[in-house]
Amino acid sequence: MNKKLGRTKWRLNRAIQNELNNLTILRTSNNIATNSNSNAAIANNDNIVVNNMTQSVNLELENLYQTVEPPCEPTELNTLYYDNFINTNAIENQNTYSNNLINTEIEPTTVNKLFGNLSLSEQVIQHLKLWAIKNRITHLALKELLQIICLVPELKSIPKDPRTFLNTPRTTITRYVNPGSYFHLGIMNGLNSMFKHIDLINIPNIIEVSINIDGLPLFKSSSSQLYPILCIVNNVKIQPNIFPIGIYHGSEKPNDFNDLLSDFVDESLKLTTDGLVIKNKHIKFKITMFLFDAVAKASILFIKGHSGYSSCTKCSQEGEYSCGRICFPDLNFTKRTDLDFLSKIDSDHHTGTSILEKIPGFRPVTDVPLDYMHLICLGVVKKFVVNTWCFGRPPHKLAVREINIMSDTLISFTKFVPVEFARVPRSLKESKRWKATEFRQFLLYTGPIVLKR
Repeated sequence: MNKKLGRTKWRLNRAIQNELNNLTILRTSNNIATNSNSNAAIANNDNIVVNNMTQSVNLELENLYQTVEPPCEPTELNTLYYDNFINTNAIENQNTYSNNLINTEIEPTTVNKLFGNLSLSEQVIQHLKLWAIKNRITHLALKELLQIICLVPELKSIPKDPRTFLNTPRTTITRYVNPGSYFHLGIMNGLNSMFKHIDLINIPNIIEVSINIDGLPLFKSSSSQLYPILCIVNNVKIQPNIFPIGIYHGSEKPNDFNDLLSDFVDESLKLTTDGLVIKNKHIKFKITMFLFDAVAKASILFIKGHSGYSSCTKCSQEGEYSCGRICFPDLNFTKRTDLDFLSKIDSDHHTGTSILEKIPGFRPVTDVPLDYMHLICLGVVKKFVVNTWCFGRPPHKLAVREINIMSDTLISFTKFVPVEFARVPRSLKESKRWKATEFRQFLLYTGPIVLKR
């Protein structure tokens, strides 16, 4: 696809350059023949040249529309940006057809009908805008193309900067969430964007989704961080099946997660109660899971953190402090229920009331599973491999010779690991830098073999 796009841009640049050369030659010829031709004839020739050049560019663009497929499907965000750059003074009823153009495959005949009431130079501009968005042309490449086009005197009024040319918004409407800002994209926008290219027969009567919220740092040398709210569609076979609902940015995590989640909860409440309509089909909406790590779970559900005595989200057992950490050693315990959680029977477990409880059918215990990645892969397995066997203290630390033998065995598995695994085995000496997928691979596949001795 990259090679095809490269050839496409080269073809377009070559066509424009050829037309510029022809224009220069004809203008020179016209200047030589000034004494034998009237000013009206010269102007007529210029118009013919410009018309021919514009028609050639339009023809080239139509060929591009027919031969080049976009590297990825357009999204609802494209619609927001697209609506801003169409010239409202030159085109009437912009909102009626601009969304249709960007949300469907662009047909050259359709575009020509829409832009038929414009001058030739304005048609070239609108064609270029559609072409740039449809094919995801980078601003750097578009800037070079605009500089070439501006060499034509009749088109020199075109902006040379892609941001001005496309009317790219300079600001984004955000909401203040102490101590940062939040931008809500919306569940409906994401679902519409995902399902617009799916046949109606493949859309189920009820859409089941999972919600994930987690923080991630942006830079190593700064405390700047993001908290995206992600939605995963569970019961529709489509890739990708994940889209963002909202994004928070700030120098630290939000002080009040109820404030952060207010827009999400309001929209979820409406969708859960009324459902949604996609392609004239009424569909029910259901949130089946909320996926949080231990830190995010405590902040969002307003419960004790994972280091607290009454921090277990699945049982009412009170932990014990041992060896510098809180442990839950007993096996006989009372399970927490959704009703007990909502009633706050165990007051030591709660620090407040979560806004998620407003969502109909929300089950705070059943719908919030334990975090397998942090608890097992980066928790228990990492403690055994890194903190005990490889870099721990005697008598549990393994001998250097044993570690070397196990490492060599792991490395020997490299050529036998299929592509379904995200990473190939590495030496135990690098276990401090292992990712969660590597600990999972060691636990389920390679570990039982190397530890068999």
